[in-house]
Amino acid sequence: PQPSQFEDLDLCELAQQVAAELDRIDRRAPVAWRLPAGLRVRGSVPALRIVLQNLLGNAAKFTRDVDA
Repeated sequence: PQPSQFEDLDLCELAQQVAAELDRIDRRAPVAWRLPAGLRVRGSVPALRIVLQNLLGNAAKFTRDVDA
């Protein structure tokens, strides 16, 4: 396996990208994502994207039938 490439990134920007993808889920009410600005980390972008997809995806999935 190829070693992970670590880089400095804006985790909030990555989370916003993932949240925008999740906004396409059919819901009763839209999600109001509250993502803080300016959180910088050093890590593997693909790995962090998967983590955020799982975390935010679970939040969206398990609240999709909740009314606003």
